[in-house]
Amino acid sequence: MTALSGSRPASFSKNRARQVSRILREGSVNPDFKQALEEAHQWRLLCVEPTQRCFDELQRICLPSDATVVFRLKRMSSIIAKLQRPAHYRLDELDDIGGCRIIVDTIERVNEIVKDIEQSRVLTVDGPQVKKDYIASPELSGYRGVHIIVRLEHEGKVHRVEIQVRTKLQHLWATSLEAEARHHNPLLKTGIPLEQYEDDDAQRAEFFMLVSDYLCIREKTRLREDSRLDVERDENSIRELLGGIGLASDIRDELRLFSEENILTLSDSKDSDEVASQGFVLLDFDFGAQTLKKEYFERDDLMAAVDAYDNEEKEFVTEDNSRPWGRDVVLIAADREQDIPKAFPNYFGGDDEFIQIVCELLKS
Repeated sequence: MTALSGSRPASFSKNRARQVSRILREGSVNPDFKQALEEAHQWRLLCVEPTQRCFDELQRICLPSDATVVFRLKRMSSIIAKLQRPAHYRLDELDDIGGCRIIVDTIERVNEIVKDIEQSRVLTVDGPQVKKDYIASPELSGYRGVHIIVRLEHEGKVHRVEIQVRTKLQHLWATSLEAEARHHNPLLKTGIPLEQYEDDDAQRAEFFMLVSDYLCIREKTRLREDSRLDVERDENSIRELLGGIGLASDIRDELRLFSEENILTLSDSKDSDEVASQGFVLLDFDFGAQTLKKEYFERDDLMAAVDAYDNEEKEFVTEDNSRPWGRDVVLIAADREQDIPKAFPNYFGGDDEFIQIVCELLKS
C-alpha cells in the first residue's frame, strides 16, 4: 500500500463507497479486491481527524472526573466483517469506523455525561436514531450502554462518530463477552435468539444474559424484555437459573484462564503528560508470545499513525479476512496511559472484578 503519511486522503463519492463495499463483500474472488481494500483504508483515514476532535471535546466534558476516555479506529477486518453481514452495510453507512468510549462508575454519571454531550456546541446530536439507550432497553444478548452518533464538520464535509458511554460493570461484562466470542463464536456478540445457536454456544449466550440480568439488579436498571426474571428480581433466582446451565462452571474457568493468559503489561510506560502530547498509541498484542508492542505518534502525525496501523494489519489479516489466533492490533488515543488497561481489561488481565462476580453467583 502506498504510504499515507505524506499526503492527504482522497475524497470519495457515495457511489464509489457503495461499489467498494460490494467488492469487499465478495472478497478476494473479485479481481478488484486489492484496489477496493486500498480505498477502504483511505476511507478509514478520513474518519481520524473528526474522531480526534470528538475525543478532545469528550475529555473537556468529562472534567473534572475519574472517567476513562479513549478513542479507537475500527480494525479493517472488523469493517469488512460488518460489510459482509446479511444487512449489507455500506462504507458510507458505517457510523463506528471512528469511535470514542467513556467508562464511568455509576449510572448517574452516565446520564450526566450523555446530557452534556447532547448540549455540546462542538458535537451535533440530531436526526432519527442517533441515540440508542441500551441501559433503558438492553439488547437481547444482555449488552448495556448508551450509544450516540454525533456529527462534526471537517473540511466542508459532515462526518459521523459513535460515542459509547458505559459503567465499569457494563464494560467488564462487554469485554468478557468479547473474549468468549473471540475464542468460540463471533455471533455471541450479536444477540441472535438462543435457538439459532448450537447447544454449547446457546449455553454461553444464556450465561451472559443471566449475568447481565444480575448486573441490572445491582445497578437498579431495567431488565431485558425477554428476561426470565419476570417477577423475582433477586440473586437467588439468577443462581438457580445459572445452575441449570451445564457449561456454567466451564465458562467461569475459561474466563479465569483467558485473564491469566492475557496479563500483558505496559512496560517502559511514558508518563501521562507525555502520552497526552503524543496523541496516538498503536498497540500490537501477541497473546501466544505474551508480548505487547507500542508505537507512539504525535498528534499532527495522524496519517503516519494510520499508515503504520494499515501495515501492521496487512501482516496478519489474510484476503479471506481471517487472522491467526492470538494476534491483535488496535490504534487508540488516550489522555493517560493508565486508561489503556481500563479500556481493554480483557487484554491486560483487568477483568478480575467480573470473574469474582461470576464466582460468587456460581457458589452452591
